[in-house]
Amino acid sequence: MAVYVTFDNEDVHLHTRQQVALMVDVIASALSCTVFLVLGALIGLLPVIITAGGLLLAWMCIAGWTLLRLRRLRRIAWCVRLSDHRVVSYDYTRRPTRTPWRHLQRVDLKNRALHLVGPNPKLIEVPHRFGNFSDVSHAIVDHAEENNIPVHVDGQRWDTLNVYTLYPGLDADSNSNS
Repeated sequence: MAVYVTFDNEDVHLHTRQQVALMVDVIASALSCTVFLVLGALIGLLPVIITAGGLLLAWMCIAGWTLLRLRRLRRIAWCVRLSDHRVVSYDYTRRPTRTPWRHLQRVDLKNRALHLVGPNPKLIEVPHRFGNFSDVSHAIVDHAEENNIPVHVDGQRWDTLNVYTLYPGLDADSNSNS
């Protein structure tokens, strides 16, 4: 039986669900505008061809935006469970994404989140606003190193980073202290 270490943050869950609710509000507003435009075209206030073309274009844009946004929100984890064999994350719908460590391609620590990158299009994102982000990121990096998964910081491999290149002020500070 696998032993899991669980990290969760209800604030991230709430924030993500609020973003989904905002998307629903935007779609509802667009639907009400559509009804008014169709009514205007039907009673002759607006040209039918222009109204139909405009609505078609607008709804195509809304559908594309919605699909991209939902896909992005689906990868944000509010709960992460780690074991020696896999990582399990839960999205805003509380649906689990189970990924064995051996299937991960890399762990990427970015400015605003930690990404676990697996086979396309699998991506798990642990946002920086995660309450115990430091603890969960250290645990993920430890598991990644145990499983020989490359760790990147802003796209560069962890083992090729030079602290003095990242923080040029450190070199000047060490010279002035000597």
